[in-house]
Amino acid sequence: MHIHVKGSGECPTADDSRLHNGRLATSTTDGLRAHGAIGTSLTTDGGTSPAGALAVDRFPAGGTSTSSRTIAVTDDVARQVRDDNAVVVIHGIDYNENGEYDSVLDAGELNPVLPQEATAPALCGPLRCPLPALARPAVRCTPTAGRTGRDVRTGPGPAPPSPG
Repeated sequence: MHIHVKGSGECPTADDSRLHNGRLATSTTDGLRAHGAIGTSLTTDGGTSPAGALAVDRFPAGGTSTSSRTIAVTDDVARQVRDDNAVVVIHGIDYNENGEYDSVLDAGELNPVLPQEATAPALCGPLRCPLPALARPAVRCTPTAGRTGRDVRTGPGPAPPSPG
């Protein structure tokens, strides 16, 4: 799970997919135009820089997981969030639904030791700064997850209440 920046601030679409080992899928590199490069690694512990992007043992895993951690992002990542040019990407798909990450999509493009299933984008959502564009330079937006796990908000103040 990462904050990706400097793409188009959007999530990949089916148009970004291509054949991987004869199967149509979207890899992380296929989605670069849309989501951009890794700006922050949302690990459960340790470093959060892009250098830790493939530290798979330090990311939440499984069908359902909950993680809470306060981290600082770089000024560049904060600027990309303020400019609506950042997304959160959760990686890992079980393409052939056999309960494991295997080589059905071939070796990973990011690291051939990891199967492509382990690094492929599974979920993606844009980070949006709720402040008007004119007010953004005066406020440092800090991405934080809302209590629902679905809300991602930026800016000062308390998290919004959970819906119903």
